[in-house]
Amino acid sequence: MKSYLFLFTIGPVQSFIAQARKTQDLFGGSRLLSDLCRIGARAFEQYGTSAKGEIIFPSIQSASIPNRFMGKIDLEDDEQQAVGKAVQTAIEAAWMDIAKTALEKFGFDIAQEPFLEMQLSQHLEIHWAAHSLPNAQAERYRLGYRKLVQNLNANKLVRPFEQNIFGQGESGRKCSIDGERNVVIYRKTQSQENESISVLQDKFLFSRNNKVVEYSGKTGVALRFLQPGEGMSAVSITKRCYPNFEKTQFGSTANVALLQTLKVCTSNAGDSALFTQYAQLFDKEDDVFSMNGQLLYEDNLTPEYFRKQGIKPDKLKKAKEQQKILSDVLKKNGRSWDKYYAIIVFDGDQMGAWWSGQNLQPEAVLSDFHKDLSHKLALFAAHVTKEIEANDLGKVVYAGGDDFLGMFPLQHLFTVLFMLRNQYHEIVHKPLEGYRAAGANLTFSAGVSIAHYKEPLSLVLTKARKLEKDAKNWRSPAKNCLALGVIPGSGQITETVLPFEHLEMMHHIYDALSADFSSAFITKLRRECNTLMGREGKHALPKALSTQVIPQLVKRYIDRACNLAAGNDKLDKIKADAILNLQAQVHHLSEIIGFNAMLDTLEIIDFMERQTRLQPIQLSAPSL
Repeated sequence: MKSYLFLFTIGPVQSFIAQARKTQDLFGGSRLLSDLCRIGARAFEQYGTSAKGEIIFPSIQSASIPNRFMGKIDLEDDEQQAVGKAVQTAIEAAWMDIAKTALEKFGFDIAQEPFLEMQLSQHLEIHWAAHSLPNAQAERYRLGYRKLVQNLNANKLVRPFEQNIFGQGESGRKCSIDGERNVVIYRKTQSQENESISVLQDKFLFSRNNKVVEYSGKTGVALRFLQPGEGMSAVSITKRCYPNFEKTQFGSTANVALLQTLKVCTSNAGDSALFTQYAQLFDKEDDVFSMNGQLLYEDNLTPEYFRKQGIKPDKLKKAKEQQKILSDVLKKNGRSWDKYYAIIVFDGDQMGAWWSGQNLQPEAVLSDFHKDLSHKLALFAAHVTKEIEANDLGKVVYAGGDDFLGMFPLQHLFTVLFMLRNQYHEIVHKPLEGYRAAGANLTFSAGVSIAHYKEPLSLVLTKARKLEKDAKNWRSPAKNCLALGVIPGSGQITETVLPFEHLEMMHHIYDALSADFSSAFITKLRRECNTLMGREGKHALPKALSTQVIPQLVKRYIDRACNLAAGNDKLDKIKADAILNLQAQVHHLSEIIGFNAMLDTLEIIDFMERQTRLQPIQLSAPSL
């Protein structure tokens, strides 16, 4: 009997999570993969009678875990395939049980619908590899782990596929979420109400291997699971309905954008009652934090939007009247109807090198490091999730330790970024100092995508992932970078990348724009930039301009943009210090990332400040 290392992965990951039209698709997809991986890990632990499997990483007690796990078990030489098969069978059986429960809510029976079973059975991509450890020596473990990873990567290069044997293949209309599989359930639009189901299937869905739901919400299929004009595959239905079928507590992007404003404006009992009254106009069980947040915006109070949401049109007049009252409450608190939110995605830097031991001291025992790193990552994930949820800072989609995805109102963006960076350093990096080679630091790089709540969620997620890669590929070899991008309602997308250590500088500039300076200096500097470098920034600045003229322009425009009062020695000194401080920060930022990139960063900071700016509080006139 020998000791064997096993490494399992479950996919697809990025496509399954990112293919989302609603936040509940995003949340359901990430939770589903995490739970399936946990089921596989427990099956590995329970294999055998004399010797049980031991999970090395991740910590499967965490609320969210990655899509991979590694374990060790003592086996006879001919048992490797049996272990791998047992784990794969447990995962596939759990997946089919989850799908069966979800599809039953829509009136489907998988046993009677082979087309559904085909879609579901071909979805998961489970890969695994095993490698023996002849003895317990530390070096054997290190080499065994590296060989294990090589074997798994080789397995992934083989891409088997199954022939579609039903009819002419999947030639029908594709799923609204994944865009790959045929629609198995579709809800009519209002204009299709009088169309017969058979005609709709033949001329619109191009297939009869599906079910068509009437436009009305009184069909047994709730609108939150299937919108008019939306068609879904069996895989997408399973994702949207997971992990339960109660009204989702994971609010829409509108709820995320408004989270801080609603928290402030409902702190008063009387005002809170007004918001609850408005929410219960649409659903008697709602409160303002669980209702459809898009109904809080005046521009969505239209007959067309009400029809789409299955809301009776006779509520429209009352909704407009009550929404106006809520707008007055916001003005009283200096708030406005926030429309932008941020998605934060991060991934640990050089994690492959850390897990393989390349960044460790020569004498470090890799097996001990694996266990300690797994434990620290689990502690970090649990801590930041608790902090975010306890303080209503936003919504955590998943926190696996070395990866993270969350959605946040702009007011809390800096707070969350500081917390994630600092806690990763304190909980993960510092306690593992005894293992780390000199100069090797455990860090992460993050992508932040800022977008309007109406922007397609899949687009915002894709942008956040792209920014995360930009952060990892920036010129700094140590990574540990932050990339931010703004997807405005109109206009050009602005992006920037800078080292994480300069996050404080961004925050200082943000505070200066909030309190003491007009953003006019940014506009003027951009105009100068376009003149000197071209609109695309393709022309290099002559050295004399970059070292002499540009710094003088920065000083002049910042000086003119200061709104602080002067007139006596004390006020003059306060104003002069503020100007010098901002000039120094902007100049330093330009030295770090370049003049053009510095302007992009300033424009993103200015955008965030304008979107989160407190309005002058409007007090009601005193009664006479």
